[in-house]
Amino acid sequence: AKSSRTLLEKEVKSSRLVWNSEYNANVRVPFPYHPTLHLEVTTAGVMAVGYSEKYILEIHSPDKGRSAAFVRPYSPIRLSEKDKQDHFGRFRMTVFKDGLKTILPKAPEVILKNTEFPEKLPPYRAIIADGEGRFLVQVYVESRATNIFDVFDPKDGFVSRIAVDGAVIDHSFSVSLSNRFSGQDLWRIERDEEGYASLVK
Repeated sequence: AKSSRTLLEKEVKSSRLVWNSEYNANVRVPFPYHPTLHLEVTTAGVMAVGYSEKYILEIHSPDKGRSAAFVRPYSPIRLSEKDKQDHFGRFRMTVFKDGLKTILPKAPEVILKNTEFPEKLPPYRAIIADGEGRFLVQVYVESRATNIFDVFDPKDGFVSRIAVDGAVIDHSFSVSLSNRFSGQDLWRIERDEEGYASLVK
């Protein structure tokens, strides 16, 4: 019998607590590159749900619940030492020591020793909706380029794979409100060294 459970019912653990005597506190150690739950909603209220253990994209409508599930084939990419170094290079952590707040410029020893990496990358990084109600899935590729997306129509499924040209897209772009697709273009808010914002197409 076909299961009626949806990806929304997945139990996801994105980190674990590790005691650290230096800070006299538990430190939350994230699980980088591990499968996680991704959610994105269009302006019409249609939601895409993905759990990146497999390449499955569920579509949920406001009135019908789960209306479709699209499966894409993919070849798992092995995690490299450079992927690990990239994670630690982006890592920032806020700590309080002797009552003072400090942002550590690099991963402390407790993070380096206790971070658990998977053997392979998940099929994708994130999901984002565009202005026309389609979903763009930011996929992992062998080159580690971050500007490659699979486009899905919520009714018809996979449309095509595209590359977005222009400014470099960072790893966290899809979870940032500073970036949005509209038509064929990506609009983003960029800030200069003094913090002034500008809208860039």
